[in-house]
Amino acid sequence: MNEYPHVAGAFQYVFNMPDEDRMRFIDEDRWVPYSAAKEIVDELVELLRMPRRNKMDCLVIVGESNIGKTQLIRQFVKEHGQPYVAGDETIFPVVLVESPATPSEKGLLMAILESMKAPYSGRDNREKLKYQVENLFARCKVKMLIIDEFHSMGRGSPLKKQEALNIIKSLCNVLSLPIVGVGTSDVESFLSVDKQMESRFQTRRLRRWEANRDFQKLLSGFEQTLPLRNASNLKNGGSAELLFELCKGNLGDLHRFLRKCAKHAIQTGAEVIDVNLIKEVRDRESRLALGSR
Repeated sequence: MNEYPHVAGAFQYVFNMPDEDRMRFIDEDRWVPYSAAKEIVDELVELLRMPRRNKMDCLVIVGESNIGKTQLIRQFVKEHGQPYVAGDETIFPVVLVESPATPSEKGLLMAILESMKAPYSGRDNREKLKYQVENLFARCKVKMLIIDEFHSMGRGSPLKKQEALNIIKSLCNVLSLPIVGVGTSDVESFLSVDKQMESRFQTRRLRRWEANRDFQKLLSGFEQTLPLRNASNLKNGGSAELLFELCKGNLGDLHRFLRKCAKHAIQTGAEVIDVNLIKEVRDRESRLALGSR
């Protein structure tokens, strides 16, 4: 039986750690599942398992900054796309790459090669790099390419945007694999440059949370990952209302604030996140933002 039933069983061992290590544990990335993310992950799994065909379905995941897009795709890759060794080859079911800061065919191709730890020369021309990527994808049996910060490909002149779309279209067609773009709403204007590509990418949105039962469930999920000795019951009373008011429904802001609250609860010996502690951390953050007086 768990001594601290408000915390997930997998994390009970953390209570045996010194306070400093418990706080370090709190600062680590940790996935808290929720229904909207699960629906997108399920769709990604379906795309991953889809047989190859001439025109593969593609997906674009859209949401404002700090809403949880990158964490979602990293969790998907962790669960379904980890590379593994088969014989003499390393198999990459999913390749996750961050888009270059500006539209660049060579930049994207080099980023892909870097993500797969493949040697290349920056002096090589576009065609040679493209051939290397295509050959590597075939050899490593890549089934999906995910491009994070996809909206960055839409910066620059119309010509540069079209060139970026052309290389994405070419990879999709030649390799017969789904491409998943992840970024802000600017992605949609980028894709609109090429009507054929726009029609191939289906849009899935991650939105801000609303102050409802789903948000309360999310808070319960977070509480199960925070190794505090006393139950906080974040979903109940004024805590949920205050946390929603502070994060305004933004998942990343909520997670960051809860980490600060949890560490403050350990440092002060409170071992609980209640309304008073939330207000203490809020006021401290406000003072820091304004500067010491």
